[in-house]
Amino acid sequence: RHEVQFFSQNGEDGIIAEIFRRIGITDQIFLEIGLGNGLESNTALLLQQGWSGWWVEASEHGCREAKEIFAGPLSSGRLHVIQDFVKAETVEALLQKHKVPQEFDLLSLDIDLNTYHAWAALSNFRPRVAVIEYNGLVPPSMDYKVPYAPNDQWDGSGQLGAGLKSCELLGNRLGYRLVGCELTGVN
Repeated sequence: RHEVQFFSQNGEDGIIAEIFRRIGITDQIFLEIGLGNGLESNTALLLQQGWSGWWVEASEHGCREAKEIFAGPLSSGRLHVIQDFVKAETVEALLQKHKVPQEFDLLSLDIDLNTYHAWAALSNFRPRVAVIEYNGLVPPSMDYKVPYAPNDQWDGSGQLGAGLKSCELLGNRLGYRLVGCELTGVN
């Protein structure tokens, strides 16, 4: 019932707002990995509300467009756009190189094929809230994840990421609790 969509894919903007209404905001810092050009993003609305953070995107075209569209926050230093293909074995070093703090308010992670594995590799980073893409085609009670393929990208098939149960179990190991999903079953 809290779903609202400004920039998000499926109403995550409203859910994120409700979560922070309940738990409070600390530093207003976000990290979003996998965003295209930023127009369909879980953090663009937060950026418009004065938050700051980092966007990481593999696509050179997407990064170029994001830099044009969000030139204001970039020039003010509130937004940093990093063009890089995220892999589990290099993601923490990439974030450290770009001075992403270890603790911050929101992580949004959506890199399709290897989302689960990238999240598992971020054990030294402690966002207060994590929005993680999952494979809604997998029955919610099934612990299923695709094998890690560090150099591959999603081929458009149903073979991507991990089911909700796998993400919930990983989240529990990382110290999180599942509090909700948007209605279409993506995040």
